[in-house]
Amino acid sequence: MAVSKQCKSVLCFFYVGLLFASGILLFGSCIYLTYKLFSYTHNFKFAPAECVAPFILLIILACGHCGISRFGYNGATKDHLNHIVWFKLGLVVHIICEIGIGIWAILLNKKVVLSSTALMTESFKSYLSNSYDKSSWESLQRGLQCCGINNPSDYTILNPSSGSILIACCETDTCTHVFQRGCKEYVIENVKKLLLDIIFISFGSALFMVIPL
Repeated sequence: MAVSKQCKSVLCFFYVGLLFASGILLFGSCIYLTYKLFSYTHNFKFAPAECVAPFILLIILACGHCGISRFGYNGATKDHLNHIVWFKLGLVVHIICEIGIGIWAILLNKKVVLSSTALMTESFKSYLSNSYDKSSWESLQRGLQCCGINNPSDYTILNPSSGSILIACCETDTCTHVFQRGCKEYVIENVKKLLLDIIFISFGSALFMVIPL
């Protein structure tokens, strides 16, 4: 009986250590993914701002991982029943929240194509008409090696009076070769990949938290 109780305490302590480590890992990975999201969307000029919500919520829950691990530690080492109850309650709340975040990210993943297309089209037209968002388009096209929304012809289709292509669309300053792939495809592809990462992370974290229940 004593041996069994001691084994349970050791296993609980081991899990609490993993939970604390998972919180740190989750926090770091979500911070990195959030940075990548801001980078690809140029502060959400090219993708809906709501896409960042699952990332932010997971960062908050990552802090919660570390917080509830304290209750688990006290329950394992000091045999405090109240702390064990709070520990399990915290796990249940986190599981529900992380599953909800995963489902939300799935829904956002499905609507990002239409939302990003609308935002990029509006921004590109504003850039051609009054140079609004010029720096963002220069950075986007140079960084992703793309041109226009769908392809370089967007410059002539949406702005027939000028038709000049931004130098950022060119591989070199002499502009002997223009990037042929549109930026919309790159942006949507990268945002969907990041949301997919969040989906796997949130469901994986929820599954990990089910273990001690």
